[in-house]
Amino acid sequence: MLGCTGDSGTQRVGLPVQAGFDSPDEELASFLKGMYKEALENPESGVARGRLGIAYDINQQIEAARLSYEQAEALDPDEFLWPYYRSLLLADRGEHELALELLDRAQALDPGYLPAWLWRGTYLNDLNRDEAAATAFLQAIALKDEPPARIGLARTLLRRGKPDDAVRLLEPLAEKFRHPLVYRLLGRGYRALGKGAEAEIALMLGRDAGPLVWDDERKFAQWDYVRGFRGRLGYAKLLVDSHRAEDALAVLESLRERDPNDEALLHSLSVAYAEVGKVDESFEVLMHALEVYPGSFSSHFHIAHRYQIRGNVELALEHVERAVELSPDLSPGHELMGEILIGRGDYHAAMVAFDKAHSPKGYYYMAMVEGSREDWPKAIAYFEKSVALDPSDAKSLIYFGRSLAEDGRYQESRTTLLKAQQLGAHPNDFASALRRLAELESGR
Repeated sequence: MLGCTGDSGTQRVGLPVQAGFDSPDEELASFLKGMYKEALENPESGVARGRLGIAYDINQQIEAARLSYEQAEALDPDEFLWPYYRSLLLADRGEHELALELLDRAQALDPGYLPAWLWRGTYLNDLNRDEAAATAFLQAIALKDEPPARIGLARTLLRRGKPDDAVRLLEPLAEKFRHPLVYRLLGRGYRALGKGAEAEIALMLGRDAGPLVWDDERKFAQWDYVRGFRGRLGYAKLLVDSHRAEDALAVLESLRERDPNDEALLHSLSVAYAEVGKVDESFEVLMHALEVYPGSFSSHFHIAHRYQIRGNVELALEHVERAVELSPDLSPGHELMGEILIGRGDYHAAMVAFDKAHSPKGYYYMAMVEGSREDWPKAIAYFEKSVALDPSDAKSLIYFGRSLAEDGRYQESRTTLLKAQQLGAHPNDFASALRRLAELESGR
């Protein structure tokens, strides 16, 4: 496959790599063959070889992509993209030392590209080279002072035993960039400084912290090369998640012409229509999905939610009952059923549904029902279950605190309400709960 011909390009780097030609998706196979043909006909072109690498990369032909990027760089050593893309590819595979070497070469060609400094700091952190990582993040801040660079720097400060510096960096950031990772790092900083109460709150808020992502226009540009039904569908989901639903719709509608009955496509299309305000189209797509897949719990659940929004309670209940029949462990389904039943005034059946949900939201509603009956011990018991499953839910803590106050447990109420305030409870809710606590304490 890497044999040579008389062309000087192939003598230097070998023939272009072949991969994916046997894909069952004809569009993808045809695209990859076309990109290969272009590279074969232009043996001296680093661009043609690099474009082939991108096509392999974004369509999950990883080894072929790595080799193609290597060939592209050999043919076109002054282009930033080829070592940069290969660096990202290798880092995804855990080869951080090699990724750094490639990033060195890329950054020598374009030292002002901000995402490359963020990747550098991240790789160095993963290699436990914290001082070098801090230098990379400081350079990123010098280029453009944005949250990802500050978060990366704070992480290195914590690892270097400087929690006070990390906290000073993170506290103002938390006010304007409420990402769970900021709170998780803050919690670690507070804990290292012996601030137990502050650490507990911050760690609660950071409990669901996932990886931090940042804009990388050159990395995102690779998606222009995605082909095949599943690849394009993945691209459309990425666009929706990036709040680019209009762009997603263009992709999804073209896919619907190829396969109008694909279930994953129909659900994504419904979401995209809803995101751009095309509610009727969103509903029609769900109805079509239900016709094609009458045994799909997901379709029944989503259509039930839409019927609830439209005020058609009977049909909403019919479909959500079918959804939980098909998927008995579907917590959101039991929650939705409970909400619908509460709206009908059927509190007993609603309590049964919420109990089956075994979720923070389900126990919260059960507590609110018992609170409406002024059965404060039962309300408190359900609130305890709710906050045990989600200790960062400020709204549950507010009403938990109010229930404790109604039960005469004033000090516990005050402690719970203060925790709710620290977790970001609405100021009006907090003030109202405190007034009620004061009234009860004073005997009014």
